[in-house]
Amino acid sequence: MTKKFVLLFTILNLFLACFHLDIWQNGNTTSRAIAVVAFSESRTLQIDKRQAESVDKSFINGHYYSDKAPLPLFIVIPFFEIVNLFGIKSENLERTAYLAGDILCGSIPFTLLVVVTFLFIRKEKHPGISPVLLSMLPFYASFIFIYSGTFYAHLLSALFLVIAYVFLREQKKIFWAGFLCGLSFLSEFPTALIIAIWPLQIYLQHRSAKPVLRFLSGVVPSLVLIGLYNYFLTGNMLNTSYKYHAMQEIHSDYGFSLPKPEALWGLTLSPYRGLLFYTPFLVLFFYGVLKNALTRSFRETVYSFFSHYLILISLVSVLFISGYFEWWGGWCYGPRLIFFIAVLLCFEGIRYYSSQKNFKPMFWALMLFGMACTFMAKSTVVYSVPTEIQNPITGQVIPNFTNGNFNPNNILTMIFGVAPQTANYIWLLAFTMITIGLTLGYKKENAKQASK
Repeated sequence: MTKKFVLLFTILNLFLACFHLDIWQNGNTTSRAIAVVAFSESRTLQIDKRQAESVDKSFINGHYYSDKAPLPLFIVIPFFEIVNLFGIKSENLERTAYLAGDILCGSIPFTLLVVVTFLFIRKEKHPGISPVLLSMLPFYASFIFIYSGTFYAHLLSALFLVIAYVFLREQKKIFWAGFLCGLSFLSEFPTALIIAIWPLQIYLQHRSAKPVLRFLSGVVPSLVLIGLYNYFLTGNMLNTSYKYHAMQEIHSDYGFSLPKPEALWGLTLSPYRGLLFYTPFLVLFFYGVLKNALTRSFRETVYSFFSHYLILISLVSVLFISGYFEWWGGWCYGPRLIFFIAVLLCFEGIRYYSSQKNFKPMFWALMLFGMACTFMAKSTVVYSVPTEIQNPITGQVIPNFTNGNFNPNNILTMIFGVAPQTANYIWLLAFTMITIGLTLGYKKENAKQASK
């Protein structure tokens, strides 16, 4: 595979990922955007001037701060400052902060996630489905794509974890696996679960303390940084901003309690926030996992459960989030609080099926369903789904789509004034042409290399 094709694959996916850029006010994204603006205006992270715009904030020693993990801010602020050198009008400061965050924390991580997946599976000699389609469709046809082009931290955090997982799975660069896990934690606090569990599994895999120490030494820089950040905000290296959150429910055990049955159902199978509903490719993957498990002995199954780097953390993460007072994730599309689990499982599922040939009908049926739901959501409400709507697809997405309430936050509408409905159908046409073109191009590239 030539570098030219990989570059083309990257550029075209980046175009698709940057087509929609979110500038809607949302508690989560606004909390980050106003912190970026605050730093530009006053060289402080205090958001007192704009704190009323977001419910996601902390009140510490008489000042308001964003309650979010800090790495997305650390990434966006320098780029925002560079742009601001050319002079941003005061009324455009927040809009610019949104757009910078959308691209740096949303579109680019999504693109890199697809590219890394493609590079990892492209060497399969006899794939059942083209690596182009297999690396793209499971992500685009899921709630994962919804958060591309948004100033959330989910994609950034998940990208770090996928690369760390590759390093661990290949049993190399264990220090860098730990380093990337630390960066993931700096992006999204719940991923601390992985930092707690993976060292135990590394020891189980290697039967040695040395790789565990290498992994943990990679995590240390991020732990030091978060400690200093906590001290700067709260005066205590162990107290995060969440301890001072505006929501009183978080003040007791950070809002966590025992897992709730309704939350377990809601996070896994339900059309409300179900992982399998909003990431349909995982239905195929879990089918393969169960089928494979039936061929193994009980002892082998138990060993796999505790040693595999994804099985245990997936179960623990779902149980952990199901005990959170707001396990559904507020106004959102899909189970966003276990976003990193969805991405890791998708990556592993794609890897697993990259050499399989007998799954095409089920794959295409699931991708058609997922693509239809995701396109309609991305074209209309994106993640703006009220908590009380129990079936976002039938209760929010389809009504908005059929009534023509299309999302204007796309480059054609924002720059050229194209009607939102037309612009979103243009994206669908572009997506179709790009996937077909890249698939044919990949086939042609392989034919050339085979003839040499």
